[in-house]
Formats: sequence, structure tokens, C-alpha cells
Amino acid sequence: MDLNAPIQTEFQYGNHTVKIESGLLAHLATSSVIVTMGNCVVMANVVRGRPSPSGDFFPLAVHYSERAYSAGKIPGSFNRREGRPSTREVLTCRVIDRALRPMFADGFTDELVVNITLLQNDKTVQPDIAGFIAASSAIALTDMPFEIIAAARVGIVDGSPVLNPCLNTLETSTLDLIIAGTTSSYIMVESGAKEVSENEIKAAMAFGHSEMQCVIDAITKLKAAHHTNADAWVQPETDSFEEIEATIRKTHQQKIEEALSIAQKKDRNQMLNNLHASITESLTEDADPESLAQLQSSIASAMFAIKKSIIRGNAVKNNVRIDGRKVDEIRPISVKPGFLPGTHGSALFVRGETQALVVTTLSAQDSSAQLLDDITSSTKQYDNFMLHYNFPGYSVGEASQPMSPKRREIGHGELAKRALLGVMPDASANFTYIVRVVSEILSCNGSSSMATVCGGSLALMDAGVPLKSPVAGIAMGLIKEDDDFVVLSDILGDEDAFGDMDFKVAGTKNGITALQMDIKIKGITDEILTSALDQAKTGRLHILGEMNKELSEPREEISSNAPKVIQFNIPTGKIREVIGRGGATIRDIIDRFSVAIDISDDGLVKISSDEESNSLDAQSFIEEMIREVELGTIYEGKINDLLDFGAKVAIMNNKEAFLHISQISHDHVDNIRDVLSPGQIIKVRVAEIDKRQNRIKLTMKDVVQ
Repeated sequence: MDLNAPIQTEFQYGNHTVKIESGLLAHLATSSVIVTMGNCVVMANVVRGRPSPSGDFFPLAVHYSERAYSAGKIPGSFNRREGRPSTREVLTCRVIDRALRPMFADGFTDELVVNITLLQNDKTVQPDIAGFIAASSAIALTDMPFEIIAAARVGIVDGSPVLNPCLNTLETSTLDLIIAGTTSSYIMVESGAKEVSENEIKAAMAFGHSEMQCVIDAITKLKAAHHTNADAWVQPETDSFEEIEATIRKTHQQKIEEALSIAQKKDRNQMLNNLHASITESLTEDADPESLAQLQSSIASAMFAIKKSIIRGNAVKNNVRIDGRKVDEIRPISVKPGFLPGTHGSALFVRGETQALVVTTLSAQDSSAQLLDDITSSTKQYDNFMLHYNFPGYSVGEASQPMSPKRREIGHGELAKRALLGVMPDASANFTYIVRVVSEILSCNGSSSMATVCGGSLALMDAGVPLKSPVAGIAMGLIKEDDDFVVLSDILGDEDAFGDMDFKVAGTKNGITALQMDIKIKGITDEILTSALDQAKTGRLHILGEMNKELSEPREEISSNAPKVIQFNIPTGKIREVIGRGGATIRDIIDRFSVAIDISDDGLVKISSDEESNSLDAQSFIEEMIREVELGTIYEGKINDLLDFGAKVAIMNNKEAFLHISQISHDHVDNIRDVLSPGQIIKVRVAEIDKRQNRIKLTMKDVVQ
């Protein structure tokens, strides 16, 4: 069958016309699709490889890239070509990957690479939704066992939901939510919000899910027209491990249950590893070398299945979890604001065995803001709030080398950033600092990203950043067996691994500021969603209560360790005067007062220093320097240079004026150097102001020295 036969379909999706075309390009790929949404053009190319050798892992890789030519630009890098993925590209890869992965049939382990490329940009269309449609369409047109999905972005403007809003619309929206789903259920959710209620979140998700059905219908019709053989894939036969599982259960079930009841992760894993080694040794003692590897693999699979059934069974049937907690119980919380007293702001947040040391740094310099690598913007964009998340190997007991941030670290950092961004001070708060928050995960046993949210909120308040309200985060899990399900609050790492959902919710006492949901099964219902949101709210408020016992509001003043900032405005026509020729004047002010100075094009001056008095002195100097000279007024001046016929005098902080030799005294002066010398401080009166030639003439006559 020719998977590249030309076909197309067109439909209306909100305010945009969407066209899906296949069979036009990339004929050597397994499948290729071009999606045009408005004037945004996105291409998805899918290549299917061989099955995974191990048979227990689905090697799916999703790559999203934005070409500079799509926005009519040439890359700004040294090589003038696209380099490492931007943060937005990484986040788009993650969000599409998380939605696609659970939609493949169990047992499908073929290598699969999905390349999504932005070919043409449209400022009214956000390309990630077009990328979702392209990826789902391209996979659907193959014979791989895949359930078709769609995605939608939902905003809330003036209390009403908006489908697929553009960036400009999102600036006035209280919600930025991406939802992916099938015809009957939710698959993935990612959102940032400004203290939105649970009911508003549910309504937005329902709205997006309803609207996206036209996308699923269009892809389904396209697939039918393509005559794809949906039954071509047959689940491969695997070596059965049921007999080995039964043997292990008979001899070691009780010991495994005992191990899984140990609350401490390190001790629990140690006992499980010892059991695994002992079982493997006893069952492989008489194995021949040729079958040894397969037998060891079967033992590992059996152990995994036994652990999974015990953990899930205890939660659903007995309301008991690995560490003995009830399903809605939160682990013990410890909070230490100001953990590093020499920094601008810090906090150690501990929940169970998860530890996050979070540090806030404040900068008064506009140059500290991050230049965003966004090819779709027509102007330079800067980020005044950065959050970086570090997850070293030692946090989970791994002997791994430090590496540059991976997709997971970038994604977790951005999730925590969204959670805090909704409560950061706005322009009305007169907060002028550039803010960087760094989260060091020291130990992890579940939900380090939500620990980063809690620690980040505390560290910001410890630094004196005027947050609108404290923020806490919690990770929810799900175990679903047939029609029975249980939602777990504050999940452990193993509950994430053996469960069916990872649902992270962050917010204040007033509402949700960020949400992320990943599903390992074929979606969840409204009943499960409602239960998870309600239980998450109870858990979030409990965590906030524990945090508030130590620090419930921002410090009254900015940290004494942070630079002191003052800001004021000067006329735009005076900017050049303050900067001086070649920047000489402003450099002199910086050196003289030991300050840092930023001057924006609109005349806003920001002065910072370790000592506030230095900033105030520099402000006075600048204000005096730009003050207009008044005719007839007496000033103190410094002689900068002597000429035969007069002297150049600096008055009012380096404003240059001229004193003619005839104006020094009523008596005749033959040699100016007999009465004046360079560097001398004299009193002068402004005798004449020639604005046309920008000249100020001085006199010393009748001025008492």
C-alpha cells in the first residue's frame, strides 16, 4: 500500500481554516503530513524503525523545530543557522510526546521518530496546536496501532472560554491551557493560570475537548480515504513468564509484600534488590548459558508484575499505600526559610524524602534579563523572571555525571515557573528587579517539581519579593482497575511508576496557577478528573498551611543582601547628556559613586548599589546635571581647561560653560594663568545662554569668591 498517496481534507477549527495534506513531500518517510492552520504551515514526518530488541520499551522520539525562514529571519547565532532547541521547542516536544505515547497499543515497541517542523509562521496561530494535528494525522495514516487524538488551546477572556487564542489574546487571558484527548476522554493537560478555580478549569477542559472533536473527525475521514489497514499490526508473541511469576509468588510473595511496606525508599529498594538477587540466583542455578539471559529477563518481568499488582491492589482494595499512608494523606512537611542567609532569598522545602533547596537572586540590571530566542516575535523579547531546575543523579542515588539540562529538567522548571508567574508582582507594585530562582533537588522520592513550587514561593518571599499570595503544589496519582479507581495524593516515585496518572496541581488559597496531567492509560473521565481536582485542592491547602507556619507573607523589605534600587525619569532629550560622548559621563558617575546604572529609551533611570546612599547620591548628581541653567544664577564651577582667551568651566555636574578672560575681573588680566589654574573651584554667574549654539557664557565680575 502506498502510504504517500496524495490526499487532503479541510475543516473549520474555531477562527481558523485547517487543511491536512499528505503524499506531497518526503516520500521516503513512512508517513508525511502538512497542516496549514490559517497561514501557519507545519510539517510532520514519521519514520518507523525496527522493534525494540528488549521488547519492553517503546522507543518513541518526538522532535519539534522552528526554522528561522518561517518568520522571515536569519538566525542570530555565530554560524547563522539553527542551533540547540529553544525552550519553547523543547516544551512543544514534551507536550506532544506525552500525548502520543499512551495512544499506542500495549506491546508495540517499534522504533518511531516523529519530526515536526514549522515551515511558515503566522502570528495569529500558535504552532504547537498545528504540530499536534500534524503528528496525530501522520501516525494515523500508517498501519501502526494508534488511537487518533487531537489538541486544543483554551484561554479565558472576560470570563468566557476562547479557542486557540493567539499570543496577544493570551496577554489578557487568565488561563493558558493545552488539552489533548480522544473522542471520549482526556489524555494530557498543560496549563498556566492566574488563580483560576477548579470549576473554571473543568469547564475549560470540557470546552476544549468538545471543540477538538472536529479535528478527530477530519483525521478519521482522512484515514478512511487512505484505506489504511488498521489490522496489519499483530501483537508479537512474548516468552511467557506466568510460570516463573507463580513460582516467585508461592515462595516469596510475603517477603516482597514486607519489602513494599518499608516507608524509606533506600531501605525498601535495598531489600527488593536483595530479594531479586536471591530469587535470580536460585532460579538460574541450573540454567544453561544459552537460556540464561532470557530467564533473567523473565524473572525481572515477573518481579515487576508482582510489585505492580501488590501496590495497586493495596491501594484500591485496602486504601493502604507503600509507606502506610491513606490515599489522601500528605507526607510530613518541613520548611526552613532563609536556609542560606548570605543569599538574597532561600528556602529548604522537605516533603517526605523529597528535598528541594531553592534560592532566589535579584538583579537591578536590565541586562540581566534573558533574551528570548523566539523567531516568531517581530521585536526582541526579554524575560524578567527565570526559574531553573537542577536534578543531579545523587538525588536518586545514581552515580551519574553532571550534564547540561535535559528535556525533563527544562520541562519541570517551566512548570514551576508557570505556577509562580501568576502571583509575581506586576508593574503597579513598582518592583523593578530581574529575578532568577534556582531549585536544587537534593533528594527525590516523588514530585520534585511541586517541591520546587513550594520552595520557590518561600524563597521569593524570603527575598522580599511582593508575591500576591503564597503558592504550593501537589502531585496526584491514579490507580484504575476495571471500573474501580482510587486517586492518590502526594505520590511517591514508585506510585508514579506503577500508577496510571501523574497529575500535578499548583496554586494559592484562591485558585490554580499551573496544572499538568499525564495519563498512561487511554484517558480519564470527568468523574476521575473531578475527584482528582477536589482531592488536590484539599492537599494543596494543607501544604500551604504547613508553609505558612514558617513564612506566610513576603518579608517587609527586600533582602539586605540584594542590591538597592531607585528609579526615576529624566526627559528623553537629556539622555545623551547623561551618557556623554562615548559613554564617558555615565562611566564617570558609575565609578564615582560605585553604582550600576541602566537608562531606557523612554528616560527611565535605574540606579543600584550595595549601599542605598550611593544610589541616592548618584540620583542627586544626575538630577543636578540635567537641571536647566538659569540666567543670572551663581554656580560653583570647576576649571577643566585654560585657553589664552578664557577658561572652560564645568558647572552643575559637568555642564560645560565658557568664561572669557575679560569676565574674570573688572581689572585687566594680561595672562589668565596668573589668576586661574586647571582644577580650581570658582564661583561664576551665568551671563548669557545661547540656546541656538548651545553655549553658556559666564562671568566672575561682582561674584564674591
